[in-house]
Amino acid sequence: MIEAAVRRHRGIREAAVVRDETGALAAFVRWSDEYLRDELGFEADDALAVSKWQKAYDLSQRTKEAREATTGFNTVGWISSYTRQPIPSAEMREWVDTTVNDILRFRPRRVYEIGCGSGLLLTRIAPKCDWYCGCDFAPAVLDRLLEQLRVLPSIGDRVRIEQRAADDFSGFTENSVDTVVISSVVQYFPSAAYLTRVLDRAARLVRPGGRIYVGDVRSLPLFPVFASSVELFRASDEMTVGGLRDLIRKRIGREQELLASPAYFRLLSRQIAKIVGVEIRPLRGNAVNEMSGYRYQAILHIGAEKTAIRETEFSNWSDGRLSLKKICDLLQARPDTAMGIANVPNVRVEKDVLAANVLGVVDPASSVRSVRQRIADCSLAGINPEDLFSLAERLNFQIQLSWSSCRPDGSFDACFLPRDLVEQQQPPFIDWPVADASASVYLTSAPRAGKHRSELIARLRDHCIDNLPAEMVPATFSFVDRIPEVHGDPDASALLAAQRASNWL
Repeated sequence: MIEAAVRRHRGIREAAVVRDETGALAAFVRWSDEYLRDELGFEADDALAVSKWQKAYDLSQRTKEAREATTGFNTVGWISSYTRQPIPSAEMREWVDTTVNDILRFRPRRVYEIGCGSGLLLTRIAPKCDWYCGCDFAPAVLDRLLEQLRVLPSIGDRVRIEQRAADDFSGFTENSVDTVVISSVVQYFPSAAYLTRVLDRAARLVRPGGRIYVGDVRSLPLFPVFASSVELFRASDEMTVGGLRDLIRKRIGREQELLASPAYFRLLSRQIAKIVGVEIRPLRGNAVNEMSGYRYQAILHIGAEKTAIRETEFSNWSDGRLSLKKICDLLQARPDTAMGIANVPNVRVEKDVLAANVLGVVDPASSVRSVRQRIADCSLAGINPEDLFSLAERLNFQIQLSWSSCRPDGSFDACFLPRDLVEQQQPPFIDWPVADASASVYLTSAPRAGKHRSELIARLRDHCIDNLPAEMVPATFSFVDRIPEVHGDPDASALLAAQRASNWL
């Protein structure tokens, strides 16, 4: 009765009402994109947001630094969230090199890059291709890129540059490219609906056997830890934990970029039939920074039928607290057998996770100095992903890593495959450990949607008051991206667990 009444509101697509730990009624709802567009003007806000990003990026490329940047290496605008200074060139070069190598392992021949920017990827990948089209929405950056291409005649004939929005695929025919690249762009999309529209149209463009490479995606599950790590880095020793918590909440609340959970990409094949396989991988690289620690690659494989999955047995890292030496011994003992390890602690973010946990439990009157000291006294057991790649290479294994499980502590899963059993250019799809149901409740952030959500909740609450007895009106209303089910009924524990995680600190 209660759920039916909630669903009768025109702004709601789906609803579940459960009792929380206190016995109060909690409503979880999925909103209607059409209602937000037609009644609340959300689509107009999308267009305005894209326009603002365009102007900001365009201005950054009209600076003296951009004009004087080295050909093929214009990193103006890549600013550290921690120091507010440009990310060091050495770290940017490693990021570029690992991303380029990641894409080139697929041997692309016809590439369409959405958001080509200053050509960091284009100038390195295009020489290996027969045809490469790069688009961007900022005219200044494209003018600068065209200037660079004039001094790179080896790729000029095979490269096409166009100014267009990410969701504009006019003039392209279906199945005309083998690779679409969208790297370091998703965070500037205005909404999840916009992202899905882009990926749907991109999938039509890619021929079977190709892929959509979505690179450098900001992780939604890791965002609370990231926000706390940035504010802790900036805080003075004398600041109280309570004051620091306020700063973290404000950072989370004012975030204007689009963050996505790996679960968003895993579930995308339910909406886009041409997606037959999905890889979710942490970034490569030795540098420990906000990119390697808090971003990932989503590779969407395109085909006519679902890709076969290789079943692999996974042991849990925490059962044996496997050091690098122990992993080496296990691999040497079974050189012809695939081995999976789940829940490997990630040294890149391990200290940040520990700090976030400490901040959540200590007295608000405590000083930041005491928190830093407490963290310094803790021993860490995390493993650097690059160390596993080096180990696999040394022992003649191929290794794949995955963040498909969406764990909020940044731990990853690893699968070692004997190299002589694997075709190098066609690595198998692994049956990775399944994510907890709560991981699929929130799939993306909703930048700029706060006022729309507040207005819709107010209307929904009034609707429930008018249509339900007072004791049946939910105490809280939460917007979710998905309502998981158990045996056909809403999964109350998953919904409540996701809600607790979202109410961090």
